[in-house]
Amino acid sequence: MWTIGEPRAYPIRTPSNLWACCILICGILVPGQSLSQSPSHQALTFEERCADPLVVLCDPLDEGRVQGIAINEKTPRATLPQALKGKYGDWRWCGRGNRASRQPPAIDQAIKTSGSGSLKFTVPSQSKEDASGYCQINFTPNNSVQFGEGETFYVQYRVRFSCELLYLVCDPQSPQYKKLRRAFRASHQQATAYKLSIINAGDHAELEFPVNSCTNQHLVLIGDRRGVIQGYHSCGLYDGHRQYLGLDQRTGSNLFDLQPKLRNKADKLRVCLNSKPSSSKLREDEPSGCALLVADEWLTLTQQVTIGQWANKLSDPRRSSNVKLWIAREGRTPELVIDYDRNLMAPEKSFMKYGKIWLLPFMTGKDPTEIHPDAYMWFDELIISRGPIAAAR
Repeated sequence: MWTIGEPRAYPIRTPSNLWACCILICGILVPGQSLSQSPSHQALTFEERCADPLVVLCDPLDEGRVQGIAINEKTPRATLPQALKGKYGDWRWCGRGNRASRQPPAIDQAIKTSGSGSLKFTVPSQSKEDASGYCQINFTPNNSVQFGEGETFYVQYRVRFSCELLYLVCDPQSPQYKKLRRAFRASHQQATAYKLSIINAGDHAELEFPVNSCTNQHLVLIGDRRGVIQGYHSCGLYDGHRQYLGLDQRTGSNLFDLQPKLRNKADKLRVCLNSKPSSSKLREDEPSGCALLVADEWLTLTQQVTIGQWANKLSDPRRSSNVKLWIAREGRTPELVIDYDRNLMAPEKSFMKYGKIWLLPFMTGKDPTEIHPDAYMWFDELIISRGPIAAAR
């Protein structure tokens, strides 16, 4: 999927209690070859992946019924059309972002990876941040499987982006076709990012209301205005899965690896910088060293979440938890994009554990006056598992 070009060294000044200077190894990614591989699994169909005994939930996100723990013929909201008609408090339901939403989530029978369709979100022109709506899905209908300290779980889904969501020019005859990234305007800043998913605490009988999307625990994947996929943790704290690299000696600006991976000192792996060396501004060009989202094809995203001990502070030196993300383009091997040891914040209530996922193209602060083409995001083949999930075929 990507290959590494010649390494480039940039001088970085780090805090004096660490070391005086370091060399940042940075690679250029071009199509062609794998950097690292996900656990060696043969690519399997959705049905074959669902047959794994460690699977908790298999959701085709179409007219087919969900499969998994505590699901039977009487389980409500078991198909996507039923979930689209769901209501607040259901275990699996989709909703409008606000009452003014012109394009609620829908089933798309034409664009899909398998089954009878996929889940489609529309980002209309001149729309607010939540205009596309959302789908929230508990891991089980009775919330009997949730994940806490000392446990690991996996989440996989297929996602697709329309050209209009990622790029400014979508005419194949234009020399600028798929070259300029679209940055949706935000009311509070120059541009906004778009969420893809939120892994969060599951609903619980001791909670008065269903768990909303914003908690101490939540784990979010986003695509930024440059097409860089990133992750962060904890609503309000918004602590990124990113590795601090030090200060650029020439500008004094902070440098971060936005897609960090565990590595040995001798490894010459790519580094996804938040800014150009010797520039304090965010990179406006196609970022080298970063895994980027692409349009008009199905991507497979697989997350692994390992929970150590809940932390009361993000600065806790134990960093006993870990998050990983693999991405696979159509017909290619999954690529490890993020492998990051971090703290996961203790939940608001001691019994709250990971047990729900939200699928949504939410854009914080999106300017409702901006005119742009309607854009689309699709989801298909959602799987939750206690063990590694095979690559998708």
